[in-house]
Amino acid sequence: MSVRVVVDMYLKPEAVGPMKAGMRAMLPETREFEGCEEVLLHEDQDDPNHFMIIERWASRDRYQAYLDWRSQRGEMSTDPFTAPMRFTFLDLVDV
Repeated sequence: MSVRVVVDMYLKPEAVGPMKAGMRAMLPETREFEGCEEVLLHEDQDDPNHFMIIERWASRDRYQAYLDWRSQRGEMSTDPFTAPMRFTFLDLVDV
């Protein structure tokens, strides 16, 4: 069963533009990574410095392999954030 991943990010105001530009380059690569089923960037309507990446992966292990790959490439910098990124892993409840 797929896992939904929500990445909650709060950025410094000066980092918003560069982050959006970086995501335009990174997300196509992410979508091609083995196990990625969907990835979308969302911006909070009430807080322009708050973003969420909402993703669906084949498994949590595939997502961890993706994060490891990004880390090895040096792409997991915490510099642009005002708080640590928060990762939430969700399973669909069939009701």
